[in-house]
Amino acid sequence: EAIASFREAIARQANYPEALYNLANSLVECQQIDEAILYYERAIAIEQDFNQAKFNLAVLLIDRGNFESASRYLQQILEVQPNYIECYCRLGTILQHQGKLPEAINALQQALQIQPNYASAHYQLYNLLSVQDLAASRQAAESFVHFCGDRERILPAICLIASYLKSGLHQAATAKFLELEQYVYSHYQNLTEVELEALYVKILYFLPFMRDDRAANARFSRSIGQLYLRQPAATENPISKESRQTIKLSDRGADLRIGFISMYLKRHPIGWCAYDFMRELSSLTPHIYIYTTRQFTEDDRTRKFAQITD
Repeated sequence: EAIASFREAIARQANYPEALYNLANSLVECQQIDEAILYYERAIAIEQDFNQAKFNLAVLLIDRGNFESASRYLQQILEVQPNYIECYCRLGTILQHQGKLPEAINALQQALQIQPNYASAHYQLYNLLSVQDLAASRQAAESFVHFCGDRERILPAICLIASYLKSGLHQAATAKFLELEQYVYSHYQNLTEVELEALYVKILYFLPFMRDDRAANARFSRSIGQLYLRQPAATENPISKESRQTIKLSDRGADLRIGFISMYLKRHPIGWCAYDFMRELSSLTPHIYIYTTRQFTEDDRTRKFAQITD
């Protein structure tokens, strides 16, 4: 109904940027992304300072891998609205995809200079630093807790736990996890999708390293796993082209085909453990495939996986 009403408004007045913008938003909700992009562009052509339309268009372009166009729109927004914090976060995403890590870090730090308690920028900055600078990532985690810990209990705690474990501070990590566990149980039904994903992907992986209690660990893992599985499939944003990209390791002919799904085939415990048995499997078949659930920066370990069947 919303789409029909906006189309009717546009039919009566073609140069109606708000109707074009609203129609584009409705099309995004219905996963009609190509058409949504066209209507955002039409709205911007009519009203060149329509920054919300530019931002929404930039988000879609990032998901499509069109980083140059997305960056151009975000920069245009910042020229007239230099305190548009989310633009810096999206620029950080673009720069990370382009391998410009110092520039990505700088963009996120600019966001935090404007609003020190902006949780999304803290979380993104910690995740970026955690793959390259242990000391800086721990400092970022502590800053996240300091500025956001009073209202964002879960994500800052997860970052701090991860940084403690990577620093060898096992007791501190365990103590923080026990606090987090009690909070999670008491707010079990109110977890956001981002919080639930972080608990599922990060804390459940770290859990055996923090507590040697099979029953308690199983209870917590089961609780998080069941809630994670009950999540509806995400439909709000399109799936990134990059996150669906397959790394094909061989082209030689054989009937057996083996695939692996992981975002950690890099300098990560999973990456270190997986290489040897994947190398052995490559002696059975040249058809080894890797599927990644999200974009990540390649490193020397990733390149070793790519060479297994050469």
